[in-house]
Amino acid sequence: MHFKKKILTKVAVLFLMAMVVSCTSREQKNDAAFNRVKQEKKQTNDSAVVNDAMTFEIAKPKSVVRKEIIDERTEFKLEIAKRIQFNQNRIVEIKNSRDNKGDLSKKITELEKQNNSLSILLDENNKDEKLKWELFKATMNQHVDEIGIELKAITINNKK
Repeated sequence: MHFKKKILTKVAVLFLMAMVVSCTSREQKNDAAFNRVKQEKKQTNDSAVVNDAMTFEIAKPKSVVRKEIIDERTEFKLEIAKRIQFNQNRIVEIKNSRDNKGDLSKKITELEKQNNSLSILLDENNKDEKLKWELFKATMNQHVDEIGIELKAITINNKK
């Protein structure tokens, strides 16, 4: 009997221990098991598994700003258009500031016509052959510069 009592006591203790162990939640067991497996794989430095040295934060995609690619012709046309507009502003300024003496008034009117015709020519220019384009660039630069120089001279003479 004494032997049976010892066996029953051991069985009861084992049963209680099994109950205590089984009282932990399955989530806790799964988390613990997952962490153990993860640690084991990190320690093996297996190339198929991510280890601590390879861990990095995923970079958020940055918004990409697209820049328009402006070809040489478009860039030139924009520059000439700015210069033509600058000349037009100076013409208006001179017209408003002077009492428009006969000879000066005729000169300003002529420069204004030339400036306007250059503006129209710039708008009408199509993409032609390279040679025509180079000739067009040189001609436009020369004409716009001439008008600008004459307007500058008038402005300087006007201030004296």
